[in-house]
Amino acid sequence: MHYSVDVSKRYGHVYLVSLIGGILAAAFGAWYSVTLVSIYAKYQPGNGNNPACSQGVGGCSSAKVIGLIVFITFAAYWITEWLKNTIHTTISGVYASWYYSPHNFPKNATRGAARRALTYSFGSISLGSLLVAIINMLRQACSIAQNNSINNGNMFGSIMFCILGCLIGILDWAVQFLNRYAFSYIAIKGKGYISAAKDTWK
Repeated sequence: MHYSVDVSKRYGHVYLVSLIGGILAAAFGAWYSVTLVSIYAKYQPGNGNNPACSQGVGGCSSAKVIGLIVFITFAAYWITEWLKNTIHTTISGVYASWYYSPHNFPKNATRGAARRALTYSFGSISLGSLLVAIINMLRQACSIAQNNSINNGNMFGSIMFCILGCLIGILDWAVQFLNRYAFSYIAIKGKGYISAAKDTWK
């Protein structure tokens, strides 16, 4: 902990990376909210003021609304995870530069770490983020199914979906825990995601 604080004080770019990441995440959250409202406004049936519904232009149906919401929600999970993991890998790269060269810290270490995260490690970060996004979508679907079972009075279905949700939650914790160290390993060694995950597990 002492060393991590010292490095962050000496190389304040790690705070700048976190700040930029936070701003991008906030902007993306706002974009997601606007997109969600726009889908309801444009494709939700029963909206008499919508030409797409009244004239049949573009198709207006609940199925389309559900499909688009599922798509953008999955994309939001994936992009959010990718952004978080890219920031994590970039900062890990800065600390790796300090670890291997404590007395001869390379110039532009933050820029180099960000470049590696956005180029060489882009696929690995995207793959690890995709796994978490899939798990989050399964967890969300399980929660919706459990609520529907409760509303329909199906106690057995509600219990089964509750158990399934707990199992998915444990899987989510395990993958998140593995990713935290795997992405640090990717930043340090430059390996692919699967190789880094195997090395982390060992």
